[in-house]
Amino acid sequence: MVAIDVNTSNYLTDSDGRIIENPKYVEEKEERLGRAQRNLARKEVGSENWKQQKVKVARAFEHAANCRLDFLHKLTTAYVEHYDTIILEDLHPSQMNAGSRYARSNYDVTWGLFKQLLLYKAESAGAEVVFVDPRGTTQTCANCGRHVPKAVWEREHTCPACGFTVHRDYNAARNILQRGLEKLDRGQVEVTPVETGAPTLTHVSASSVVEAGSSSLESVAN
Repeated sequence: MVAIDVNTSNYLTDSDGRIIENPKYVEEKEERLGRAQRNLARKEVGSENWKQQKVKVARAFEHAANCRLDFLHKLTTAYVEHYDTIILEDLHPSQMNAGSRYARSNYDVTWGLFKQLLLYKAESAGAEVVFVDPRGTTQTCANCGRHVPKAVWEREHTCPACGFTVHRDYNAARNILQRGLEKLDRGQVEVTPVETGAPTLTHVSASSVVEAGSSSLESVAN
């Protein structure tokens, strides 16, 4: 069983201590697409330059979409092959802190596609995807339950009550796991004394996911 916290500083963080990094190469292709679209807007509609630029926009769009889809296919396959139960936040676009309007729109598309692929593959594999209430997962201490407010830019969770200090997204993933367990009526996450200190998280690059597929998740931090 694993819980996943999606975010924008990294693509996602899971309750086993993995941080899947954002696919920078996809971002680069999407930035290239944006430049191509702006150049198209400056051309006279119907002119030869406009027609040539329109072809470039179509190619840039296809390249960006293919790279994004390849990354998400391999990431969702890896999780379905490793876990029989996957817990996600039941997020809506208004609950995502993705910065600019373009970034939020782009992130909504990517997250929506991630969920769609995961649900389809989980059903085929006989795995279960559980959705839980996302409210307060970042602001609640996963160790003692105390409310610990954080600004968006704060990357560390430090609880003044119990001293639990971890990466904020890992803390959120542990809370998501606990909510999933409660929803499934399977008890409570146990945080051992060793875990009250910051665990060593495993950073997994997007290129590793694409190149190694399922084996990219085999290193588990905790």
